[in-house]
This record gives sequence, C-alpha cells and structure tokens, in this order.
Amino acid sequence: MDVYLMIQRQKKTILLDTKDTMTIYDLKDMISYIINVPAVDQELYFKDQLLDDELTLSDYGIIPNAAKAQNPANIGLAVRMPDGNFEELKIDEYSTTPDVPTFLKPQDSPDASDQASYSN
Repeated sequence: MDVYLMIQRQKKTILLDTKDTMTIYDLKDMISYIINVPAVDQELYFKDQLLDDELTLSDYGIIPNAAKAQNPANIGLAVRMPDGNFEELKIDEYSTTPDVPTFLKPQDSPDASDQASYSN
C-alpha cells in the first residue's frame, strides 16, 4: 500500500509516494535518480535510527496509517563526502512566517450599540 515520505537533507526536501513493501535500498535507488548520488553513498534515518538496506519501510513501522499524504513519514538523508566518510545528519528547520503587523490584523467590529441607526 502507499506510504508518503518526506526525505530531508539540510535545506532540501523531497516528497515521495512509495509502497510500504519497498526495501530501503530500493528507496535509496529512487532517491539517487533525483539527487544524482549513488545509493551506496546514502544513509537514511528514521527516528534517529540508521535504516538497513535489506529491510522494508513496513519493517520500520512506516505503514499507510502512519505515513499519509497529510502527514508523511520524515526520513533523514546523509551522503558520503569526498573523504569517504558520511556527513553528519543535518536537517535545517523550515523558516517561520513573521507575525502580521498590527495595522494588518483584523479589527474587532464595533458592537451594534455603537453603530448609528439610520431610518428611511
């Protein structure tokens, strides 16, 4: 069945619709076509746990009820650096929108008693 994933690495986010029976290696292979990094040079993490290439997404509890389109499972991605070591897993937080300036906030409407009545 379909599961929805949000793969994150630093400032990059990839949204994927996959099957819960997909192996971690197959997921890495899918990611390799998107980011141009071979599967062997990727590490995937779920809940701070390094994922094993031979296991499936469902083995890690990534199932349709837990990874919906409205709330995808968050998978961290680290890649191998030129020195042969894997980078530290780093996911940058999304920026937050600033507060709406006071003059743009909706004002409370005046009570009916404050409004002038008009007669025809």
